[in-house]
Amino acid sequence: MQYENSSKLRSLKLNRRNSVIFAVLLLSLTAVAMPAAAEIINPSAECTADQKAADACPFLDDGVNDGLELVTFFLFFVGYISMGAAFVFFMSERSNVGPEHR
Repeated sequence: MQYENSSKLRSLKLNRRNSVIFAVLLLSLTAVAMPAAAEIINPSAECTADQKAADACPFLDDGVNDGLELVTFFLFFVGYISMGAAFVFFMSERSNVGPEHR
């Protein structure tokens, strides 16, 4: 690889301290974003009568409590957090990849 000994590449590698800081920042960002998203997309809120008459209710906010709203809302955040955790894991483990696979 032509950039193997580059100082720029060495500066991008995550060590244990940087990966912990990155994980804490990602966790704090998730903690800030989750309540904001829960306020924007509230699966327990029902449409008003005017919205129902105008057929302006969102798909998951139709007033029918069939459980789909809660499952969709929950799985969205499970996926969101899983993708963030996978990103942190792969970024912290990228220096442990064998040279033949780089």
